[in-house]
Amino acid sequence: MWFAYLLFALGTAQVGLGLHLFMRDSAWPSPWLYVGLGTLKLLVGGVLFRRTKRLRRTLALQRALDAAFRERSMTWEPTTREEIDARIVEELAECSPDLRAYFNRVRIVPEKWKQSPYGDRGGGFWVGACDEKRVLWWNEIEEGWNVSDYMTHGTIPADQYWCNQDPLKWALPVLSGAPGITAGPPQPLPHWPPPPS
Repeated sequence: MWFAYLLFALGTAQVGLGLHLFMRDSAWPSPWLYVGLGTLKLLVGGVLFRRTKRLRRTLALQRALDAAFRERSMTWEPTTREEIDARIVEELAECSPDLRAYFNRVRIVPEKWKQSPYGDRGGGFWVGACDEKRVLWWNEIEEGWNVSDYMTHGTIPADQYWCNQDPLKWALPVLSGAPGITAGPPQPLPHWPPPPS
């Protein structure tokens, strides 16, 4: 930013000197050369100033987003049993009578199942129902219900972690065996901005 200000100052001085020499009808090397170079410095200074200002705004926004993410990460608490019970009651009210009856047949007392690596921080994920070898679980990271296949009771396999944000009325048909869409596990983002070539 200081470089843009310096170019502004030098450009203004040079334009001023060129005009002064022109007014005095000086025989010094062309006064128009001073005016032209000064104007060029003013233009370059203006472009640098605008880009620097835009870059500063972008960096300030990035710092604010980083701070908000750190704050949320530090204050995050895993979902409690009371919260999961309340969520089930609330979302069951939005389900059809057939889905409510199905849920009552396959429901279990909510319990935490292990899932590594995504469930490690919260001590696992809450499971609300099991049917055959499928499990209905609350993904508190994505804030939605997911259905996964499992082999061992109490463990959601690593390759069965999904990022769905489904309400219970969408997840229950999938638990019953209906086809559904699963949002895959998180993927790393490409480097942005791309490195210079």
